[in-house]
Amino acid sequence: MAALQRETMLHDALEKQKAGANKLNESAIQYSILKRDLESYRQLYEGLMEKMKQAGVSAGLKSNNFRIVDVARVPTGPIEPNIHATWPSPSCWV
Repeated sequence: MAALQRETMLHDALEKQKAGANKLNESAIQYSILKRDLESYRQLYEGLMEKMKQAGVSAGLKSNNFRIVDVARVPTGPIEPNIHATWPSPSCWV
C-alpha cells in the first residue's frame, strides 16, 4: 500500500512539473513575440523620428511665409520733404 501511495504522489509531482514546464514554455514564446514586436516598433519609431527631423530641416529651408502684394516702382522724384504740404501757403502769411 505504501508503494502505491508513493507512486501516486510521484505521478502527481511529475504532472505538476510537466504543467509548470509547459507554462514556462508558453511564457517564453510570448516573451519572444513581444520582444520581436518591440524591435519592430522601435525601428518604426526611429524611422519616423528621422523623417520628422528631415521634414523640419526642409521646412526651415523652404519657409515661404511671404508674398508680393504690389510690384515696386522707382520714384520719379524725391519723396521728402514735401514743401507744398508742410509749408503754409503765402496767403496765410498776412
